[in-house]
Amino acid sequence: VIITQDIEDRARKIGMQRTSLHNKTPSAKTGMNDDYDDDYLGALGEICFEEMYGYPVDEVDRIQGDDGTDFIIKCLHDDVISYHSVDIKTSSQKGESYDHLNLLVPIDKVESKIYVQAMYREHKRCIQLVGWETAQSVKKAPIKKKKKTNHEIKIPNLRPMSELEKKMLRG
Repeated sequence: VIITQDIEDRARKIGMQRTSLHNKTPSAKTGMNDDYDDDYLGALGEICFEEMYGYPVDEVDRIQGDDGTDFIIKCLHDDVISYHSVDIKTSSQKGESYDHLNLLVPIDKVESKIYVQAMYREHKRCIQLVGWETAQSVKKAPIKKKKKTNHEIKIPNLRPMSELEKKMLRG
Protein backbone atom coordinates (compact mmCIF):
# COMPACT_ATOMS: atom_id res chain seq x y z
CA VAL A 1 0.00 0.00 0.00
CA ILE A 2 1.47 3.35 -1.04
CA ILE A 3 1.35 5.92 1.76
CA THR A 4 -0.73 8.76 0.34
CA GLN A 5 -1.08 12.08 2.13
CA ASP A 6 -4.59 11.04 3.25
CA ILE A 7 -3.28 7.80 4.77
CA GLU A 8 -0.41 9.59 6.48
CA ASP A 9 -2.72 12.29 7.88
CA ARG A 10 -5.16 9.67 9.14
CA ALA A 11 -2.38 7.61 10.77
CA ARG A 12 -0.97 10.75 12.44
CA LYS A 13 -4.42 11.66 13.76
CA ILE A 14 -5.02 8.15 15.14
CA GLY A 15 -1.48 8.04 16.58
CA MET A 16 -1.92 11.39 18.34
CA GLN A 17 -5.32 10.32 19.73
CA ARG A 18 -3.88 7.09 21.13
CA THR A 19 -0.79 8.77 22.55
CA SER A 20 -2.74 11.57 24.25
CA LEU A 21 -5.43 9.15 25.49
CA HIS A 22 -2.83 7.31 27.53
CA ASN A 23 -1.21 10.52 28.81
CA LYS A 24 2.11 9.74 27.20
CA THR A 25 4.39 12.75 27.37
CA PRO A 26 6.16 14.01 24.22
CA SER A 27 9.85 14.81 24.50
CA ALA A 28 10.67 18.50 24.92
CA LYS A 29 13.28 18.20 22.18
CA THR A 30 11.14 16.93 19.29
CA GLY A 31 7.57 17.43 20.45
CA MET A 32 7.05 13.73 19.75
CA ASN A 33 8.03 10.58 21.60
CA ASP A 34 8.63 6.90 21.12
CA ASP A 35 5.06 6.18 22.19
CA TYR A 36 3.72 8.47 19.46
CA ASP A 37 6.03 6.84 16.90
CA ASP A 38 4.73 3.41 17.98
CA ASP A 39 1.11 4.59 17.84
CA TYR A 40 1.64 6.21 14.41
CA LEU A 41 3.37 3.11 12.98
CA GLY A 42 0.68 0.88 14.48
CA ALA A 43 -2.02 2.98 12.83
CA LEU A 44 -0.19 2.74 9.48
CA GLY A 45 -0.16 -1.05 9.74
CA GLU A 46 -3.85 -1.17 10.64
CA ILE A 47 -4.76 1.15 7.76
CA CYS A 48 -2.81 -1.12 5.39
CA PHE A 49 -4.83 -4.14 6.61
CA GLU A 50 -8.04 -2.15 6.14
CA GLU A 51 -7.04 -1.09 2.61
CA MET A 52 -6.19 -4.65 1.61
CA TYR A 53 -9.00 -6.62 3.22
CA GLY A 54 -11.87 -4.23 3.90
CA TYR A 55 -12.02 -4.57 7.68
CA PRO A 56 -12.36 -1.09 9.22
CA VAL A 57 -9.74 0.30 11.62
CA ASP A 58 -11.14 0.57 15.14
CA GLU A 59 -10.78 4.26 15.95
CA VAL A 60 -12.71 4.12 19.23
CA ASP A 61 -10.75 5.62 22.13
CA ARG A 62 -10.00 2.81 24.56
CA ILE A 63 -8.36 4.01 27.78
CA GLN A 64 -7.52 0.41 28.73
CA GLY A 65 -6.18 -0.37 25.25
CA ASP A 66 -7.53 -2.91 22.77
CA ASP A 67 -6.39 -6.10 24.56
CA GLY A 68 -4.24 -6.94 21.54
CA THR A 69 -7.17 -7.01 19.13
CA ASP A 70 -6.99 -4.69 16.15
CA PHE A 71 -9.49 -6.60 14.01
CA ILE A 72 -11.96 -9.47 14.20
CA ILE A 73 -11.88 -11.34 10.89
CA LYS A 74 -14.17 -13.96 9.43
CA CYS A 75 -12.63 -17.15 8.07
CA LEU A 76 -14.22 -19.99 6.14
CA HIS A 77 -13.01 -23.54 6.64
CA ASP A 78 -14.98 -26.63 5.54
CA ASP A 79 -18.13 -24.50 5.04
CA VAL A 80 -17.92 -23.23 8.64
CA ILE A 81 -17.45 -19.53 9.40
CA SER A 82 -15.28 -18.71 12.40
CA TYR A 83 -14.10 -15.42 13.87
CA HIS A 84 -10.52 -14.67 14.86
CA SER A 85 -8.85 -11.74 16.59
CA VAL A 86 -5.94 -10.15 14.73
CA ASP A 87 -3.15 -7.99 16.14
CA ILE A 88 -1.10 -6.02 13.61
CA LYS A 89 2.56 -5.56 14.57
CA THR A 90 4.27 -2.82 12.55
CA SER A 91 7.99 -2.25 12.17
CA SER A 92 9.85 0.47 10.33
CA GLN A 93 12.50 -0.49 7.82
CA LYS A 94 15.08 1.90 6.47
CA GLY A 95 16.89 -0.33 3.93
CA GLU A 96 15.89 -2.87 1.30
CA SER A 97 15.96 -6.08 3.37
CA TYR A 98 13.85 -7.01 6.37
CA ASP A 99 15.40 -10.45 6.87
CA HIS A 100 17.12 -9.22 10.05
CA LEU A 101 13.85 -8.03 11.62
CA ASN A 102 11.43 -10.04 13.75
CA LEU A 103 7.79 -10.30 14.68
CA LEU A 104 7.88 -9.25 18.35
CA VAL A 105 5.08 -10.06 20.77
CA PRO A 106 5.51 -9.26 24.49
CA ILE A 107 5.44 -12.50 26.47
CA ASP A 108 2.66 -11.23 28.74
CA LYS A 109 0.50 -10.02 25.83
CA VAL A 110 -0.16 -13.00 23.58
CA GLU A 111 -3.88 -12.25 23.44
CA SER A 112 -4.94 -12.43 19.78
CA LYS A 113 -5.38 -15.59 17.75
CA ILE A 114 -3.45 -14.22 14.77
CA TYR A 115 -0.45 -11.87 14.52
CA VAL A 116 0.26 -10.05 11.25
CA GLN A 117 3.60 -8.32 10.66
CA ALA A 118 3.41 -5.05 8.72
CA MET A 119 6.56 -3.40 7.42
CA TYR A 120 6.73 0.35 6.83
CA ARG A 121 9.36 0.96 4.15
CA GLU A 122 10.33 4.58 4.72
CA HIS A 123 12.53 4.84 1.63
CA LYS A 124 9.63 3.74 -0.61
CA ARG A 125 6.82 5.43 1.36
CA CYS A 126 4.83 2.22 1.39
CA ILE A 127 3.69 -0.38 3.86
CA GLN A 128 3.20 -4.06 3.27
CA LEU A 129 1.97 -7.05 5.20
CA VAL A 130 4.92 -9.46 5.14
CA GLY A 131 3.60 -12.49 7.04
CA TRP A 132 1.53 -13.86 9.87
CA GLU A 133 1.53 -16.43 12.63
CA THR A 134 -0.89 -17.99 15.12
CA ALA A 135 -0.83 -17.29 18.85
CA GLN A 136 -0.04 -20.96 19.41
CA SER A 137 3.17 -20.64 17.36
CA VAL A 138 4.05 -17.28 18.92
CA LYS A 139 3.85 -18.81 22.40
CA LYS A 140 6.34 -21.50 21.32
CA ALA A 141 8.74 -18.98 19.75
CA PRO A 142 12.09 -18.11 21.37
CA ILE A 143 12.07 -15.43 24.05
CA LYS A 144 14.50 -12.51 23.83
CA LYS A 145 14.95 -9.52 26.11
CA LYS A 146 15.62 -6.13 24.54
CA LYS A 147 13.58 -3.13 25.69
CA LYS A 148 10.84 -5.62 26.59
CA THR A 149 10.79 -9.39 26.90
CA ASN A 150 9.26 -10.71 23.67
CA HIS A 151 8.56 -13.84 21.75
CA GLU A 152 10.47 -13.40 18.47
CA ILE A 153 9.96 -14.95 15.06
CA LYS A 154 12.21 -13.96 12.17
CA ILE A 155 10.17 -12.40 9.37
CA PRO A 156 11.34 -14.91 6.72
CA ASN A 157 9.96 -17.69 9.00
CA LEU A 158 6.42 -16.24 9.11
CA ARG A 159 3.59 -17.82 7.16
CA PRO A 160 2.88 -16.07 3.84
CA MET A 161 -0.10 -13.71 3.73
CA SER A 162 -1.50 -15.72 0.80
CA GLU A 163 -2.16 -18.58 3.25
CA LEU A 164 -4.29 -16.33 5.47
CA GLU A 165 -5.99 -14.75 2.44
CA LYS A 166 -7.23 -18.18 1.30
CA LYS A 167 -9.07 -18.63 4.63
CA MET A 168 -10.23 -15.07 5.23
CA LEU A 169 -13.51 -13.57 4.03
CA ARG A 170 -13.39 -9.88 3.09
CA GLY A 171 -14.65 -7.40 5.66
